[in-house]
Amino acid sequence: MRRQKAREFNDLVQGDMTVEQYARRFMELGRFAPHLIATEELRVERFQEGLRQDIRRQVACLQIMEFQKLVDLASIAERENSFAMGSPPCQKRRSFAGEGSSSGSPQKIIQRAGARSQTISGVRAGGRTLVCPRCSRAHEGNCGQRGIQCYKCGQPGHFARECPRRVQGEQGARGGRRGGRGSQRQVVQARVYAVTPGDVDYKAPETHDAGVITSTFSGLKYLGLIVWCELLVKFHWWLFASGRVRIYDFHACTLFDSGASRSFVSTTFARMCNLVTEPLRQSLVVALPNGEMVCCSKIALGCPLDFGERTLDADLIVFKLLGFDIILGMDWLYQYSANIDCRSRVISFQLSDGDYLEFVGSKLKARLAIISAIQAKKDIACGADAFWVQVVATSSEKKSVVDIPVVDEFPDVFVEELPGLPPVRDMEFVIDLELGAAPVHKAPYRMALAKLKELKTQLQELVDKGFIQPSTSPWGAPVLFVKKKDGTLRMCIDYRELNKVTIKNKYPLPRIDDLFDQLQGAAIFSKIDLRSGYYQLRIRDKDVPKTAFRTRYGHFEFKVMSFGLANAPAAFMDLMNWVFRPFLDSFVVVFLDEILIYSRDLEEHACYLRLALGKLREHQLYAKLSKCEFWLEEVKFLGHVISQEGVAVDPSKVEAVLSWPHPSTVREIRSFLGLAGYYRKFVEGFSRLSGPLTALTRKNVEFVWSDKCERSFQELKRRLTTAPVLALPEPHKPFVIFSDASKFGLDKDGILRFRDRRVIPRDSEFKERILAEAHAAPYSVQPGSTKMYRDLKRNFWWKGMKLDIALFIEKCDTCLQVKAEHQRPAGDSAFAWDTQEYCVGSGPAIHVPFLEEFAGSIGH
Repeated sequence: MRRQKAREFNDLVQGDMTVEQYARRFMELGRFAPHLIATEELRVERFQEGLRQDIRRQVACLQIMEFQKLVDLASIAERENSFAMGSPPCQKRRSFAGEGSSSGSPQKIIQRAGARSQTISGVRAGGRTLVCPRCSRAHEGNCGQRGIQCYKCGQPGHFARECPRRVQGEQGARGGRRGGRGSQRQVVQARVYAVTPGDVDYKAPETHDAGVITSTFSGLKYLGLIVWCELLVKFHWWLFASGRVRIYDFHACTLFDSGASRSFVSTTFARMCNLVTEPLRQSLVVALPNGEMVCCSKIALGCPLDFGERTLDADLIVFKLLGFDIILGMDWLYQYSANIDCRSRVISFQLSDGDYLEFVGSKLKARLAIISAIQAKKDIACGADAFWVQVVATSSEKKSVVDIPVVDEFPDVFVEELPGLPPVRDMEFVIDLELGAAPVHKAPYRMALAKLKELKTQLQELVDKGFIQPSTSPWGAPVLFVKKKDGTLRMCIDYRELNKVTIKNKYPLPRIDDLFDQLQGAAIFSKIDLRSGYYQLRIRDKDVPKTAFRTRYGHFEFKVMSFGLANAPAAFMDLMNWVFRPFLDSFVVVFLDEILIYSRDLEEHACYLRLALGKLREHQLYAKLSKCEFWLEEVKFLGHVISQEGVAVDPSKVEAVLSWPHPSTVREIRSFLGLAGYYRKFVEGFSRLSGPLTALTRKNVEFVWSDKCERSFQELKRRLTTAPVLALPEPHKPFVIFSDASKFGLDKDGILRFRDRRVIPRDSEFKERILAEAHAAPYSVQPGSTKMYRDLKRNFWWKGMKLDIALFIEKCDTCLQVKAEHQRPAGDSAFAWDTQEYCVGSGPAIHVPFLEEFAGSIGH
């Protein structure tokens, strides 16, 4: 039975039920599957997934985390939808007998002979009306209210619509209005009610800062009744006149509401602006749509609202608003004689000094319609259309060669597409294999339809340019795609199997720190990026078959250097150094396909830029204009920002560190430390700060995220945001070097010390004298090597000290006689006392006294 109820709960959806009925059914069946609603978050998510689609869309974007609030707002949304369609909310008329049935369907009324028919007012038997003692209603069978619970007050035995607390509060709000079942009218949730001010007469409630009052109100006369429904903003945003108004240094989303009796400011916005508040002389009671009472006790007087031409003051009551930062009510609109044009959303003010002011409001943007990942997965499984959207930042202005000085002299260097195969140069890409290496091949990878289309397009382009050709090579590698910064896809070949048997090129890539050292004194910079740099270097003819790759559309091989080859970076770096060798360390810095030209002034820069572009033209190397930058005083290069002041951290790179979530695995910690370590020279004591995180990456260390790890993680992120600008070194100026203290140091008397111990030269007579004096000391009593080492290491140190002491002891005849060897012979798994040699030792000199005393008892 319990499993059946749990399955019913798992399949429960609202369907034709009202929200109230669905909530009651949800709570009844939820008792049989407590693991599915173990937390408030799971309960909210499960309830929201079961709502009808129209209601779910309306409440999903509110990101409600409380179950009761979700039920209340879903009920309001249901009524809004019903009124918009011209019909009341969907409710089935059911008999009392079927109200608590587990199936949700009314029981059948069976007419027996001689029995009177059942009526809705009661069950008559023998002239009496039988009333259920549990629910005070007339019905047949078991009472349907057994086990029910009110989701308003949490007490069992009644529904939320019959909750005594709710009914008591509504009576005070209606002011004693009466009406029977037939005469009761449908109540519409209004957005704002304003009541004529009067004296406040109510039981003193608990007053909080815009908090909910827990006591019951009765017979209230409100100073100002405000009922504001956030859902109306979402559903009927076109009905509002609103805009952004500046207050101090902040922009507030402001609603001009002629239905509100007072003006309000949200608690969050008031705290953010540091508004000075004062206690109200009389607390203002606010009634929310769900029946709760809120007491406002603070007000911010004289808040300056900047409308551009004029500044108008407003007295704002601090209130817990969700949709707006500020609501300007009738008190403020009346003060400045405001006139609201609802169609054009123009608010005009006739000021007391005769000035006329107009403020043009803006439409409220509808909130994003968001669904959970679980719901999206279900919708896609049911056949819903899904689209992948990618946002790419594109440059609004397209660069032109003719607009850039000096660059306009080299239009042939900046081409839209590579003209074809690169020229034959003395330098080619070579693939040397290990001895005995055999051809390797792998089957093509599976690809999505969109990637297959992109693959076919790029293959055709490469064939047209002559970069690839059909192949019959026994080699074969699969193809994959890598996304570039601009959102396009780069075709790469998985050459991992080929790289395993390739002899690695040992040509070194330059150190980034060494490159930056050449930039001292530079003030003007230009950066050139080559277009598809790898494709501008030919492959040696006999190595072309080794680059073969397999696709669905055929077998091809590269005639130019491809991405993914083991020695490609080193070979391309060799090419660039060969081209720019005369200019390196003078005014050109090269790292792979990025070229940085630097100079001290504009005239010098024009000359240097002309020389560099001339080299590119000479060797038929082509650049991509959209990725090049010229005549800059500050340039981004290799993840750093370079200027005349020095080298700084690239803010765009640091953003990734700032938004990094808490690592939960060792791999995530390594990724974070790798990214942060790239800028370790900007953080003083980086190794010490990252110590707790580094310790978690070691083997056999349990992953426990402690407080030290959290402090280290946050401190590293903070240090990177406040990283200093490092000045470039100038050789003609004096240097001050800071370093950790060395274990070695010179004493004031010129003696070299190691950890406060005198360092003795290895090959010196002092070492022999020290050993002799220590061994012959009157209190040593033939100490042995271990005790002698412990005594000497307090004051002396030399390399191999322990071994030298052991060798010295072996030369002493007395020590050899009294210090027998008790070490187990090497290689023996167990010690056996079965020979004289094991018993008395292996050295004959050690046991001379023993042999002399017992010479007659030992036979040989």
